Amino acid sequence: MSLGLANKGNGFAVGIWMVGQPNNTVVWTANRDDEPASFGATVHLSGEGKLFLRTEQGNENLIANVSEVADSASMLDSGNFVLYNGSSVIWQSFDHPTDTILVGQNLTFNDKLVSSVSSSNHSSGRFILPLQTDGNLVAYPKKSASLSVDAYWASKTYQDDKKGLNLYLNNQGFLLMDTVSAKPVFIGKKFLFLYCTGKGTNADCSCYPGFAFNDPSERFSGCYKNVTESFCTGTDEGEIYDVITMENILFERYSYSVLDTKKENCGLSCLEDCLCDVALYINERCEKYTAPIRYGKKDISASSTAFFKVQTTPAAPPMGQTVITESKKSLIVFLAIAFGAVTFLCFVIAISTFCVYRDRTFLYEKLSGIISLAGDFTLRSFSYTELEKATGGFGEELGRGSIGAVYKGTIPGGDRIVAVKRLEKVLDEGEKKFRAEITVIGQTYHRNLVRLLGFLRRELSEASRV
Repeated sequence: MSLGLANKGNGFAVGIWMVGQPNNTVVWTANRDDEPASFGATVHLSGEGKLFLRTEQGNENLIANVSEVADSASMLDSGNFVLYNGSSVIWQSFDHPTDTILVGQNLTFNDKLVSSVSSSNHSSGRFILPLQTDGNLVAYPKKSASLSVDAYWASKTYQDDKKGLNLYLNNQGFLLMDTVSAKPVFIGKKFLFLYCTGKGTNADCSCYPGFAFNDPSERFSGCYKNVTESFCTGTDEGEIYDVITMENILFERYSYSVLDTKKENCGLSCLEDCLCDVALYINERCEKYTAPIRYGKKDISASSTAFFKVQTTPAAPPMGQTVITESKKSLIVFLAIAFGAVTFLCFVIAISTFCVYRDRTFLYEKLSGIISLAGDFTLRSFSYTELEKATGGFGEELGRGSIGAVYKGTIPGGDRIVAVKRLEKVLDEGEKKFRAEITVIGQTYHRNLVRLLGFLRRELSEASRV
């Protein structure tokens, strides 16, 4: 036996191993769930009697926490590493088992073995083997509630006539007993959606029909349902499901329904039941179960038939329900964004139109307020373009006054000849004279005066009257 830094993943951990060929066998690991130490780590026994691992970075991880001072240490041939104070044992690795019990080592009440992750990674794995206070040695999956129903093996009786045995729990959940001449004996193994056959290291596990391994490279990792859950559609159920029959199968028996029926009707009953995942015909009764199906095994001595319901064709959604695929989701998102953009654009156009209309209405009211006429006489407001076109670009001048010139023109859409006076000096005085002139002419009717038809007013530019 040797104590030192054993390989752990990509680093090292303090461990005890049994020298052998072709590989050494690690039987104990200190602080097994800590991160592996890098190259350059060392094991120290301090002057205060503390045993610790010093990492390359200088961190010290305590291995043996003792209140007394250790003045010596010994690696025994039994595989037990011991710290002494004088002749007294103050700490020993046998009191802290990991996944292996060696010759001479005792497992006391509430002590337990915990399997390793793998043969090369000795961190805590998925299975535990505690010695309970009732004296029963029981094996459980680590994540179970450690109830009797979760136990997949129990010692039941104590035998003290087995000498020279090495009992250990491997990473596959197998409880193994080694002797010099005997091969390991498989004691028990059951797991989720999984059933196992064989013995010892030759044992093998398979998934139930309709299930696949969680990890194909690790056939003891459990299985999962390899089809998507479908809708229960009553009479359509027979079109999308079928049953596969397996003989001599046993598993955890907590059925939700038990029927007194014939064997040939048991599978059909499960097929027509939305809750049923598997039916077990045993003792001339049909027991129906729903997932999860745990702790399965194939036992040739068991007179049982299991009917597993498996999906054969894609299930159609029920009436009123729609299955939305990823492509449909993308289309819906695109249409939603497009609709939002169009709505926003329409809103902007509406606001802009309203603002333009409001400004023009305000301008019209302002222009209309320039002139206040009596009676029902109404003036027309012309645009500059209209007057420019009517006068041919203000080409024929008829006369000129103090504030502007008069041009000859023709009203668009008719043959009426008009005179257009154009204000050229945009001054307060000219503006006032222009308004006064329009007011007077608009209220005056004389045969020697032309009739005022309308006007144009352009802010800070020019004004005209017709």
